[in-house]
Amino acid sequence: MMELFALIVKQDGGMLQSERDFVSAFLTKQLPHQSADEFMHLFLQEAGAVREKERPDISETASVKDSIRILNNCKKINKTLPVLPSDIEKKIDKKREELIRKLLGGH
Repeated sequence: MMELFALIVKQDGGMLQSERDFVSAFLTKQLPHQSADEFMHLFLQEAGAVREKERPDISETASVKDSIRILNNCKKINKTLPVLPSDIEKKIDKKREELIRKLLGGH
C-alpha cells in the first residue's frame, strides 16, 4: 500500500508537502507509533523528496512504468477483496480500462 501511495503522489511531478503530511497523518491515526514510522519510511523511500513548487514549470506526464506498477498494486489489493456480482465487476473493468487509457495518454 505504501508503494501505491508513493507512486500516486509522484504521477504529477513529485510529492507535495501536503501529500506527505496527509500520508503521515493517516498512518499515525491508523497504526501504533513505531509501525507508523516504519511505514512512513517505506513511503518516503519510494516517493522521493518533497518538491518545492505546487506545480512543475513544465507539463509532466505520468511514467508508463509507474502507471503499470500502480495497476499491478491495485490488482494485488483487489485479490484480497470479496468477490462482487458480475454486473458490478464489468462496470469496474470498464472504469479500469478507461483509467489505463487516460494514464497512457489515450482518449
